[in-house]
Amino acid sequence: MFTAGMLHDLGRLLYALYFKDELGQALKEVRSSGININQAEENLGLTHAEIGAYLALRWKLSDILVNVIRFHHQPQQAGEYVLAASVVNLADSLVKQLQIGWSGLGETTKIVIPKVLGLDVAAVKLIAQELQEEKENIVSSWSEIIN
Repeated sequence: MFTAGMLHDLGRLLYALYFKDELGQALKEVRSSGININQAEENLGLTHAEIGAYLALRWKLSDILVNVIRFHHQPQQAGEYVLAASVVNLADSLVKQLQIGWSGLGETTKIVIPKVLGLDVAAVKLIAQELQEEKENIVSSWSEIIN
């Protein structure tokens, strides 16, 4: 799961390296229309999830990694890997909501808790609170190093 979490947005890097014009067009659409980057990529006909899954397949990574990368925005379509894709989907949603990582990707969406995880809202709020506290510790630690 750690590896899946680290690689799930591999396609974003590939977009930036090999599809610069398309990424620029998608980001322009995000700014002008207020949609999120995933919707803008879909409008172009090629998503970072598809690009990342393709590379994972070419690298002969495991089926679970290929499917989590491919379906981390639609975990219900991940077949036998629905649980793993749901974990990454929820983690991805939480870090976006807490503004951890790359910003400028458009509107944040409401966090949807995949039913397959068996978590209630209180549990997810506790996870988010712990993640927020960890974010503050990381920022504080880096600030001390940089200063």
